[in-house]
Amino acid sequence: MHTLSLFILLLFSGFAPCIKAEEMSLPISAQSIISKTEGDIAKNRHAYEDANDKIFKVAEKALEKELDKFTKSGKLDEALSIKKTIETLRATTLLKIEKVSAGNESKSTNGNVPIFKMTTPNSSVEIVSVGVKPFNDHEGVFNTLPKEINGKFYGKSSIRGQAIEVTEDGYLFILTKEGKFSVIPEIEQLGFKAEKTLGITALNDALTVYGKSVKKGDVISFGMYGIVIQR
Repeated sequence: MHTLSLFILLLFSGFAPCIKAEEMSLPISAQSIISKTEGDIAKNRHAYEDANDKIFKVAEKALEKELDKFTKSGKLDEALSIKKTIETLRATTLLKIEKVSAGNESKSTNGNVPIFKMTTPNSSVEIVSVGVKPFNDHEGVFNTLPKEINGKFYGKSSIRGQAIEVTEDGYLFILTKEGKFSVIPEIEQLGFKAEKTLGITALNDALTVYGKSVKKGDVISFGMYGIVIQR
């Protein structure tokens, strides 16, 4: 791997080590400890990520100028190396850049800020981790969470239902359970599709995951019981 690419991967992937577990043999109680630890790490990392977004964007723009310079001068090997480095930068978890608007401006899509707001009274957007309550009117907690969900933003509201407004384009999950008190029929009508099983449990129930790409201005509401989580 190119030295600069390796440096970017090490620097921009955060200070925390990746915690891996053998899911087939690790007891659920031990998995819960790992999930909670990863969630705590994610909370601390958000502040670090926000502070460095501007630095990462400056680095990307500077590299793009270098790419243009070497391409125009016919030094294609160097240009290709720079191009791969830019791709590595964009692929890191702390900075995923997408181009928007005719002015070629860029915005961060790395999940550092919520892409939705709660419109249900007495509700809030919080960070999910093992041991936190998914609902503000029920004592149950998240029991197990996979790395795809742990540390993400979720909507904390009443178990009886919630409503949100999307404030930025992105992707949302809705967690629910099958059978009684499921919101599957409601969210399927909203265009949400079943995702792969992620091994999420809350209130000691196994939860089913539905997902959908959403647009700014979308309004989503459903009854008992569902949980919105940002991907």
